[in-house]
Amino acid sequence: MRATGLWRNPNTGCIVASDEWWAEQNAVSMWACGAPQSFRQVKNKFTHSLETISRKFTKVLKCVMQLAFYILRPTYPHFDSIHPKLQEARFWPHFKDCIGAINGTHIPVTVPLHEQPKYIGRHGYASQNVMAVSDFDMRFIFVVTGCPGSVHDSRVLLDTLVTYKQQFPHPPEGKYYLVDSGYPNKKGYLTPYKGQRYHVSEWQHGRTPVGFKEVFNNAHSSLRNVIERDNSINDAHFQSNIQEEGTDGPESSLGEGSVSGDDMDMSALRDAIATAMVG
Repeated sequence: MRATGLWRNPNTGCIVASDEWWAEQNAVSMWACGAPQSFRQVKNKFTHSLETISRKFTKVLKCVMQLAFYILRPTYPHFDSIHPKLQEARFWPHFKDCIGAINGTHIPVTVPLHEQPKYIGRHGYASQNVMAVSDFDMRFIFVVTGCPGSVHDSRVLLDTLVTYKQQFPHPPEGKYYLVDSGYPNKKGYLTPYKGQRYHVSEWQHGRTPVGFKEVFNNAHSSLRNVIERDNSINDAHFQSNIQEEGTDGPESSLGEGSVSGDDMDMSALRDAIATAMVG
């Protein structure tokens, strides 16, 4: 946490407290989050006032939030390395330009009563629709939080590309992320074929893909499952639910009735990959 700068006085640059003092603040925060414990329980454990517990917890939380700048970023910012996962026989060379996967997950939240309608989606509880970008080492490289649970995945992505244009790890020319059908099939973002079997569970019990579209979807799902495993690990802690294809309400109406050049390019790329996989 020293890297965040919150350990130091902004005017003098001097460390504002001892390591022991910060160690207790960390202990307070980990005790509160780990069990989890209420502030009153933490107060009894550490024999401080509720105000002190709240202040210590907030201080550490701010440090953790600033650590995102150092942790949530690509290992190779220019995406000039091909991951060994993509070099496996079933994926190579078809997905050689893939750089990661994007998915959404709903995190339960508590909000004021008058704000609940916009936070309640099809799951029936108040949540945030959190979008996460992951690489094939199961590392989160970008995360967007704060979107109400009623907001569709495609809107979260498109708003992110505008709001965080300078921070988002955009795919370089010719590269792309794997996304599910809740996202737009636009340049740099490759979706599966709709109306075909897709999820890993649908290929269990010895069922094999039939036709080039199912072959593509099967490989696409297997690769994108990296981020679903990432989300599942975190969802087990937050008791949230992974969004699956078509489970977040109707498809986005963005661009309905028209097909952009970017959409056509990605559709053509998808067809080329699928055809090569069965060729």
